[in-house]
Parts: sequence; C-alpha cells; structure tokens
Amino acid sequence: MPYATGEIPFSGDYVKNQFEKRGTVTKVRIEANQHDFVSIRWDDDGSDLPLTPAKEFTLISRKAQPN
Repeated sequence: MPYATGEIPFSGDYVKNQFEKRGTVTKVRIEANQHDFVSIRWDDDGSDLPLTPAKEFTLISRKAQPN
C-alpha cells in the first residue's frame, strides 16, 4: 500500500505521520502482497523508525526521481 495520500514511497521522501511528526524516508521495502514499508529518520532526534507500513504517513515533498 502506498502512502495515505496515494504516492508510492521512495527513499529520500519527506513525510509526516498522523501526529505531524516529520522525517525522511531512509529505507523502502515492497512486499509481494503489495504492502509498502518504510523506515523514517525523524527530524527531532535523528533516530530511525523500524520498518512501518507506508500508509501511516503522508508525503510532504520529494526530490525528483531518476527515470
């Protein structure tokens, strides 16, 4: 499943969770059952969130992705 806003996750995306906590995607894993998981490095403390379903996040911005 993509982000809550429908986009497919990419490493480097800037996202927020339901509590408005913001961070950068450091890792993406797409499973065979079409579930997307992301790891996030939070802005406020620099720690990485373990792989979590992407649908729990909203995309804020992203760098241009290579073709």
